[in-house]
Amino acid sequence: MLSRIESAPSIRMPCCVLVARWVVSQLDPTVDPVAVDWAADVGRCVSIVGLDAWRGLVVSGDDVWSCPDTAARLLGGRVDWYPSVSPSTSVQLGQGVHVVQRWRGLEGSDTAAAGDDSVRPGASGHAYLVEREGDAVRVVQSSTAAGVRSSLGSWRRDGWLSGYAVRVASVGRGR
Repeated sequence: MLSRIESAPSIRMPCCVLVARWVVSQLDPTVDPVAVDWAADVGRCVSIVGLDAWRGLVVSGDDVWSCPDTAARLLGGRVDWYPSVSPSTSVQLGQGVHVVQRWRGLEGSDTAAAGDDSVRPGASGHAYLVEREGDAVRVVQSSTAAGVRSSLGSWRRDGWLSGYAVRVASVGRGR
């Protein structure tokens, strides 16, 4: 699924917009997750999933974990919560596609419930897509600084997420 998305450093969209566009493309295959003119196409994406769902996918508002939660609601799937990943944490990643969101420096992220988390000055987060096929893992991510990136590798026990609070939405075959 994600192997069709190639690196495109010149397409510099925010991380959550790439994830949102990929989710919408699963509902409407005519949507290109990495369209060059992605900003001009936002209205069509909103018309497919609705304004509230789009806002949830692009993490607007008070719910800092809305991206994986909304993806699982729209595509079906389960969400796993890791309030504080350490090197000994096993971040579960089954076969299929996953929406991963990580945050460091949230207010309240050390509790078992994600709903009380809020962004404070100095917090940092990132949302991206991971697909596991056997032992191989493809990560597709984007940023306004480095553009769209697609890389193939392997998944480490902690998923390179040590020090972060993490939510993983397993969608499609990954659930």
